[in-house]
Amino acid sequence: MSGLPSRLVQPAKKKHRLKIGHGGTLDPLASGVLLVGFGDACKLSHDFQECYKTYVATAVFGVGTDSYDMDGKIISKGNPQSISDTHLRNALQKFTGVIMQRPPLHSAIQVNGVRLYDYARSGQTFSEPIMERTTRIRRIDLDLFDTAPDLTTLSPVLKAVDQMVQYRKQREGETPDESVSLLEAAVRDSDLPSPIICGISQSVENIVPHLQGLPAFRITVEAAGGTYIRSLVRDIGEYLGCPATLIDLVRTRQGDYALDETTPNLLQCRDPRVIDRQLVPFKKESISGQLAEF
Repeated sequence: MSGLPSRLVQPAKKKHRLKIGHGGTLDPLASGVLLVGFGDACKLSHDFQECYKTYVATAVFGVGTDSYDMDGKIISKGNPQSISDTHLRNALQKFTGVIMQRPPLHSAIQVNGVRLYDYARSGQTFSEPIMERTTRIRRIDLDLFDTAPDLTTLSPVLKAVDQMVQYRKQREGETPDESVSLLEAAVRDSDLPSPIICGISQSVENIVPHLQGLPAFRITVEAAGGTYIRSLVRDIGEYLGCPATLIDLVRTRQGDYALDETTPNLLQCRDPRVIDRQLVPFKKESISGQLAEF
């Protein structure tokens, strides 16, 4: 196309450009349903983001971080011994319905044109107060409360970190080229998608020793778009007088699109036929009936 005028070339480029959008970000260490729209479906991205979503969240009492999950720095500790199953169930009832919630500093919210997580990751001090927002939580079910858990069975991220630590011990004294890298080994042996493994920061490794022996709980939450489960966990801990930190998060449903045992892991899929079978014509009614009303 080297001899054609630019006025003829440019329209051809725009005509064949494919628009792609997503229905709401997931935290770096989270997994599960993420709707991706192609072409005209991108026009409904707002509905994707605002519809009800269901999450399974696992957290521990006794440690609080500045990111409300394992990807931050520890800023508080507390004694969780007074918290019981009954106390926790009663607390969860306080967070259903329309509630006020303050998003975490490590979030995708823009302030002055800059994402809040960019402030946090660059080490800059963010002086402006983060305003509380209204959100709606339809239900919170307590699935587990364990005072002496094996955290590696509750959090795939912690299991992957534990595997990396074990590989490091096994490789002490080896030269770098004598075995597979720690990252490659973790990706090979973990059930997590490789992007999550690659996103495990040094902060996560540093926090692991502080989590041992802490009680854990798991909840299923059905909430409107814009709800931060990390903030919910942090607020539950504050209500009970003991800091809490999220250690695992899976989005199991978004609108009528649900995660089940037959759903392929597209992040690790290399077969285009498998990916093609997951593409479905989008129907607005599959989301519109799930939009939150306040």
